[in-house]
Amino acid sequence: MSETSVHFRDLKNPVELPTGEVHVFKVQCNRAHLLCVEDVHFHKNSAVLLPDSVPEGQAPDADPNTGLALLRGCYLQAKKNPSQKLLVVGHTDTTGRRDYNLAVSKLRADGVLAALLGNQAEWAKGCHAKNVVEDKQKILRWITCEFGWDCDPGEVDGSEGARTKRAVKAFQERYNTIMDGALAVDGMVGVATWMAFFDFYLVKLKLMLDTDDNGLNDLRKQLHFVDDAKKSVGCGECHPIEGARKDNYPSTANRRVEILFFDPGQEPKLDCHPSEKECQPSICELYDPVCYKFQSIPPEAHDRGTLRVYLMDPGQRRIKSAPYRLTIGPEIRTGIADGDGLLTESGIPVHATCTIEWGATSSGQDGDYCYETTMHLRLDEDSTMSEDELAIHQLNNLGFTGSLKQMVAVFQVDNDLPEAEWFDQATADELKRIHDGGVEAEPEAETEADEGFEPFVEPFEDDII
Repeated sequence: MSETSVHFRDLKNPVELPTGEVHVFKVQCNRAHLLCVEDVHFHKNSAVLLPDSVPEGQAPDADPNTGLALLRGCYLQAKKNPSQKLLVVGHTDTTGRRDYNLAVSKLRADGVLAALLGNQAEWAKGCHAKNVVEDKQKILRWITCEFGWDCDPGEVDGSEGARTKRAVKAFQERYNTIMDGALAVDGMVGVATWMAFFDFYLVKLKLMLDTDDNGLNDLRKQLHFVDDAKKSVGCGECHPIEGARKDNYPSTANRRVEILFFDPGQEPKLDCHPSEKECQPSICELYDPVCYKFQSIPPEAHDRGTLRVYLMDPGQRRIKSAPYRLTIGPEIRTGIADGDGLLTESGIPVHATCTIEWGATSSGQDGDYCYETTMHLRLDEDSTMSEDELAIHQLNNLGFTGSLKQMVAVFQVDNDLPEAEWFDQATADELKRIHDGGVEAEPEAETEADEGFEPFVEPFEDDII
C-alpha cells in the first residue's frame, strides 16, 4: 500500500501510479485563523457595528467580547503575526431575499473594515445607509455610560420617540461645545452625527490599546490584506454554520462577520467574488471543508473596572456635588460627584494611570479645579513591576514624593514603624495594607492650611487597586 499527499489544489491534476496496488491519498488543506464578529454586535437588518454588546441590565465590565474589543484583538493579532494577511467576510442567515442578504453581508463587512482602517467617512456612510433605531439608542447609552455625557435615551425599545430625539439633541449640543463640532442640533442622526459617534469609538479604542493617534495609525499600517482590491467580501447566505440548505432559517450563528488571518502561502483565491455583488459558492475554496480548516483566535480580555473616589476638602470633609475632571490616557471625563462627594466612573482600564482634578475655584471659571492627584491603578496584580517600582507607585498614590529611600523613611516615621535601613517586609506589609484600604492625595497648590489633606479613594470593584 502506498501513501501520497496531495494539496487540494492539485486534486484535479492527473497522477500516474502503478496498477494492482492500494493507494491512499491524504489531502493537504490550508488553515485560516478566525476572529468572529458575532451577531450580538449587530442589530437585525443593520450594518452598524455596536461598540458594546453588553445586554440590558448586565454590568458593563462583565463582557470582554465587545465590538471594540474585537477590533483591538485584530490589531494585536496583526502586530504579533506581521507575516499574516487578512480578509473580512460578511454572512447572513437564510431569512429574506438572497440578493438582499448578499448586500447586507457586504455592508457589514465594509463597516468592520472601515472601523479597522479608521475610515470615519466610509463607516458613517454605511451606518447611515443601513441602521435601525436601536443602534442609535444603544450607542447613546454607551456614550452616557462610558463618558458621562447626559444623552441617555432610556430603554432601548426601537421607538424613535421624543425621548430618543432629546437624547440625540443633547449629544449634538454637547459635542459642539466640548469637541468644537458643528453638528445640526436637530435630533436627527445623519452622516455627520454618525461621524461624531465614531469619534468616541476612536477614543475608546486608543484607551483600550493604551496608545495615541500615532500609535493607532502604526497599528493600522500592520494590517496586510490577501487582496488589496478585495479587502472585504460579502457571502450573504451562501455559507451557514447551521441549518445548511434550509430556507428561511433564522440563525444568530449564521449572521456574522469573520476576520480571517492567513499564514504565508495559505491565502485563498477569491475568484468566487468576481464583483462586489456576486458570490459563487460552487467555486469557493475558503468555505469548502476539504480545502480549509478554521482555528479560532481567542479574544484577549481587556480588564476594566469601576473607580469610586470620595472627593474631600483640606479639612477631610467630603465635597458634595464637587465638579471633577478625570484624565486617563487620551480620554478626558468630566462630571459632578454625588451628594455624598462620591465620584463613580465605570469602564476604567485597571492598569492605567489616571489624574483627578476636583473642586470649584473661587474664580468660578470652567476647567479650574482646586486639587489634583495622580493615581496608579491595580498595582497588586501587575506582575511586570519590580518590588521597588511597586513601592514607588504605592507611595506616590499615598501622596509621598522623593526618592524611594526618602519616601520609605518618612512612611516609617508617619506610621510608627521601626526605622529600617531599607524597605523591609514589615514596611512592605503595612504599605500594602494602608494602600489597599484607601489612597490619599495632595492638593494641587498646597498651602499651610492644606497640610495633612487626605481625601479618601475607595478601591476598585473586585479589588483592582
